[in-house]
Amino acid sequence: MVENFPDLNTGTTTEIWAGYDDRPDHMGGILRGLVKFDISGLPADATITSATLRMAHVTSWGLENESLTMTTHRVTGDWSELGVTWNNQPGYAGNYGSQAILWGDWNWFDFDMSSLVMDWHE
Repeated sequence: MVENFPDLNTGTTTEIWAGYDDRPDHMGGILRGLVKFDISGLPADATITSATLRMAHVTSWGLENESLTMTTHRVTGDWSELGVTWNNQPGYAGNYGSQAILWGDWNWFDFDMSSLVMDWHE
């Protein structure tokens, strides 16, 4: 979802856009990405011991040697991949971890989602 293009849906892209871009020659504004997981296949008596969201940082519109902070949250409403935009995005709550990512650090970053997945499974 792109703040400065509030009706744009990015559901067909192969990337999840997230962060903030204040350069006027790019998208600009806040960029939020949503990820949805289907855990309905887990047995009702399953014990969740850990859950990790692993995201790759593959490109950045930021400035060299600047860092950005990526934070994960719980989405509080329903949404669809091909329908969600900035204007109709669901709310969010909770903080399930943050990572400081340096521009140019093309790497994998892990977020501990254990408590969130445990709540989903209850």
